[in-house]
Amino acid sequence: MSSAAPAKKPYRKAPPEHRELRLEIPVSRLEQEESLT
Repeated sequence: MSSAAPAKKPYRKAPPEHRELRLEIPVSRLEQEESLT
């Protein structure tokens, strides 16, 4: 039962999601800059 509690915690899903969002932000910014040039 103790193993299911930490596994279902959203805190674990938060770190991976933040990483993907952070990677997508810089990529979009670079693409926009190239389009403007």
